Amino acid sequence: MTEPITIADRLELLVDRTLIASSRGLRHHAISPRREEVVLHFDQPWEGPFSGYVTALHDPLIGEHRLYYRGHWPAFGEGRSYPFTHHGQCLCLASSSDGIHWRRPELDLHPLPEAPRNNILLLDRFPHTHNFTPFLDSRPDVPEAERYKALAGGEPETGLVAYGSADGLHWRLLQPEPVICGEGFDSMNVAFWSVHEQCYVAYVRTWTGPDGTGWRTISRCTSPDFRHWSPMREMRYGPGGRVHYYTNQTHPYPRAPHHYIGLAARFMEGRAVLSAEQAEALQVHPRYGADCSDAVLLTSRGGLHYQRAFLDAVIRPQSGTEHWNSRSNFPALGLLQTAPQQLSLYLNQCFGQPRAHLQRYSYELDRLACLEAGHRAGELLTRPLRLAAGELQLNLATAAAGEVRVELQSINGEPLPGYQLTDCRPLIGNQHAMAVHWQHGSMLPDPDVGPLRLRVWLQEAQLFALQVNQLG
Repeated sequence: MTEPITIADRLELLVDRTLIASSRGLRHHAISPRREEVVLHFDQPWEGPFSGYVTALHDPLIGEHRLYYRGHWPAFGEGRSYPFTHHGQCLCLASSSDGIHWRRPELDLHPLPEAPRNNILLLDRFPHTHNFTPFLDSRPDVPEAERYKALAGGEPETGLVAYGSADGLHWRLLQPEPVICGEGFDSMNVAFWSVHEQCYVAYVRTWTGPDGTGWRTISRCTSPDFRHWSPMREMRYGPGGRVHYYTNQTHPYPRAPHHYIGLAARFMEGRAVLSAEQAEALQVHPRYGADCSDAVLLTSRGGLHYQRAFLDAVIRPQSGTEHWNSRSNFPALGLLQTAPQQLSLYLNQCFGQPRAHLQRYSYELDRLACLEAGHRAGELLTRPLRLAAGELQLNLATAAAGEVRVELQSINGEPLPGYQLTDCRPLIGNQHAMAVHWQHGSMLPDPDVGPLRLRVWLQEAQLFALQVNQLG
């Protein structure tokens, strides 16, 4: 018999199949986020067409959203003869109160002739400024001087080094030696404190072959203190075959940190869409006209396994030749809550072109994937679940003619009296937290009853997530 899964009152997103024992007549699919506005044009002299590797995070102590990204100074100087040079790569910062309107703070950390005050945090620290990837450390006892941390670098002779900061503006090396050794790190290498696993976790770029050969892939390691890391081990992906994962952007979902969400850049090396004439018209360097990319959704609950429940793209390139060159459509790291029922993510677009910019996309809150039924009804049966006492709430949307009903079953599959499908009031509407009501009311049976299975019946409806609201 399947071991019961304890979820108590935590939010469970239907981004994987962990809770699903069986389903019939349902489509399980990822939601494509909605395209919004351009939030940042990389048009400053120290930014330019090769700006990228963006991290989005929220600092609750100052109530501010932040974007960290790589710039290049001088972006329009001699470096134009090659995509970009090592000299002049810099770490830049933008800030926002709402995640929609962004500004460049005027700092005096690295005065330039063009701008004595600018938004540069680190300058000329290659390879660290090439792929500097920060996060806000949520470990309860983290020292004040290390509230912010980052991994950076990745040349074979330097490995990945660790940085720390109290304010996210002034950064220092935590130690001169690399904390993760190896090669092939030429991408964003992400890390975070995992509440779920009670350790630091890093997801880093590696290759399946030696010396940067084979497939770009993702490896993982862990640490108790951010300084001493376990050996890297390659992640497993399940069915679907090999693809190049250029960036992985794995991070805890803000409202359910046991869900690790990876909005990864799927890189189609050598898949040229642009003609030489089109690339020239876009002012794309020839090196950056021969590939294309999109974004896919990876999920994990820790360990060495990604669940690729969805093999197709979650974000496709837009129409227009400017979106079909190499290294465009790379997602930033992180999701920001930009409205009560909205999350925002950001994509690098038009990479390597004078029009390079950052585009915002949005999800409805907790709606990254769903189980969906059409006019012909479908059913979901969960694995045995240990639930907290309280009110079962579903994040769902129905058509005007659709509905959802829920039945509670014993671990052996027997319907509980008063909690059968016929005892459930039809759930109709589009709500992020709709309470389930049975003949006995909205409260779940006492947890002493033991693990329960949920049988969910849907018609012209989508189910995105579930959670128990502990009342009182």
